[in-house]
Amino acid sequence: MERHAFAMKTKEKMMNQFKANLGKVWSRLTAFLDAHQASNFSMWSVEDMVFGYFETPGELVYTEEDKAEVAKWEAEFAGVYDWISTPFQEMRLMYEEFGVV
Repeated sequence: MERHAFAMKTKEKMMNQFKANLGKVWSRLTAFLDAHQASNFSMWSVEDMVFGYFETPGELVYTEEDKAEVAKWEAEFAGVYDWISTPFQEMRLMYEEFGVV
């Protein structure tokens, strides 16, 4: 099992717009996750920060088609957020930082 995480920051007073936009892409997002055999998908926010987590059975390799699909979603969000993590690159999980696992 591989663990994957991502983080973003909504622009000032844009959390409601982020949530509305997320609702518009939700079915495509979940189809994308299903296609990659993702499980345990979680997404949560704290003030203007948005975090996500999911697991896959093995290494996750993004195709150019995958990247194009994500670019479409981002265009629909029209500058509502900035990435903290780097899209398509693994984000180090905190427990790795502390040597817990």
